Amino acid sequence: MHTEPWQPSLTMIASLFANFTPEFDWIAMAAGLAASLVAVFVGVRLSRRGATAIPVVRHPRPTMPANDPFRYGSATERRESYRRKGARVRVELADAEGGNELGSAWVVDRSAGGLCLLSTTELPAGVIFSVRPVHAPNGTPWARAEVKSCREADGEWEIGCKFVRQPSWSMMLLFG
Repeated sequence: MHTEPWQPSLTMIASLFANFTPEFDWIAMAAGLAASLVAVFVGVRLSRRGATAIPVVRHPRPTMPANDPFRYGSATERRESYRRKGARVRVELADAEGGNELGSAWVVDRSAGGLCLLSTTELPAGVIFSVRPVHAPNGTPWARAEVKSCREADGEWEIGCKFVRQPSWSMMLLFG
């Protein structure tokens, strides 16, 4: 069998170990055992050091106020349902019958009872108008709403309105 000069054969390796005495076997085993114990010791030390190297930050547990308005309601809250913010949805505004367009607006927040709109068009309190999302599918009916408040906000009008009759769930989803 021919081997490359740099490639040792099994017979060469066997001949190296053939000259060892039984005393050398005990020394080799003791050295191997000592090396294993050192490796385990170093590994344990390093793992413990790594665990304490990262500081543990403990945050105080948040405390709930005694009179949480979301749980018990608020004496100053007049809304019948919770409102929520979300992605702004562009809507078109029209008169009560949906015939004459009044402009467009953005839904700032919404609830089951109404919408808060941001518009360039002022609508006085008490006016009933129709509203529909711009991206609504063809044939989507208008939702009728009554203006409850209208106040100026940075050159635009923030219109708080209440639905005259609550729209269907599918229609509410279109408002965001």
